[in-house]
Amino acid sequence: EKRELVKLRNTDPARWTVSKLAKKYGIPSQLVLMTAPCPRWRQQEIQQDADKEWEKLGYKKRLIRLNRLRRRLLW
Repeated sequence: EKRELVKLRNTDPARWTVSKLAKKYGIPSQLVLMTAPCPRWRQQEIQQDADKEWEKLGYKKRLIRLNRLRRRLLW
């Protein structure tokens, strides 16, 4: 069961998300994350998409998001 979970997650992580795998196998999502973390190539894709979105933001939106991040760090 673990091997199949890891195989599904590695073959198509966009389709087999943590929540979908957790529902399919009836286990908590934290267990899916520990058993089959997101592949490095998928993490890089997600980061590139986030960087592209950041570049599209204007000055004000960037400032707002940076301030929000700073406030979160103060918690």
